[in-house]
Amino acid sequence: VIAAWWDYGYWISTLSERKTLSDNATTLDWQIRKSASMFMSTPDHAWQILSSDAETDASSYYVTLPPDINKPTRQGVDGCQTGEYSNFEVSCYDLNQDKLDGFKNWKDDSSADKVYDPDIADKYPTIFDYWESEVYVLPPIVTGLDADYILINLAAEKLPEENILDLYTIEQKGGDETKAFWFIKIADLHILDYYNPELTSYTDKFWNETLFAKLIPFTPVLYVDPDNVELQSETFKPGYAAIYVKDIKFPPDGQGPFQLVYVSPSFERNDAGALTGPLIYKINKEYNPNQ
Repeated sequence: VIAAWWDYGYWISTLSERKTLSDNATTLDWQIRKSASMFMSTPDHAWQILSSDAETDASSYYVTLPPDINKPTRQGVDGCQTGEYSNFEVSCYDLNQDKLDGFKNWKDDSSADKVYDPDIADKYPTIFDYWESEVYVLPPIVTGLDADYILINLAAEKLPEENILDLYTIEQKGGDETKAFWFIKIADLHILDYYNPELTSYTDKFWNETLFAKLIPFTPVLYVDPDNVELQSETFKPGYAAIYVKDIKFPPDGQGPFQLVYVSPSFERNDAGALTGPLIYKINKEYNPNQ
């Protein structure tokens, strides 16, 4: 199973004959929301999400959850994810409260369709324990994604060779580096927490705290005035372009949560020019986040 943004789904399933988590026909908006939140979660948390199956509660690992699981792409209220507000002040999703509400509805249900086996229920210390173990089903928005690989698609450019180091730009020309904007929006996060004000480069929070950034094989090294390359800055400056060096955070032989197993040949070019195509990482099921 390959995790990727939805618009690569048909290509993956057709060309590689592998299952994907979503594609162009996915109508389950909560599945798209889960993918966006996974990409914007920390690498360790994203590994937990991707390694957990569809029956495991992974809610504590998603960077955000929707305030209403029945409307997962509806934007929430500032403070829901940080705990700034309580559930009595604004509508913030709470899995425990959702479970209690579900139990109450089940308990009050007097219809013939109600799922209840008194013989099995007698084996549990409380009726709630019976319901939780035998009846309750986790909402799909909070469960794991159970994938084996994760794919991103990038568009970048290698700069001329007269530089001492190999230097690159990320051009925002249609790869996932562009779709990061939508990852952030769909995950209901603040754009300017992750993008610099001109929306052409990313903040330290993006580079340090998100899986998506760690899958990008580049790291910003400086910012340059495109009209006068002698004018440089180590930090973001309006009008300056971000310059990157190659930096693979999850190498093929690494012991981390992900291992790079395929990179588009264009990323190995020695001359200047465009770099485009997919990078595929194996999800390391042997990884131990506690070590």
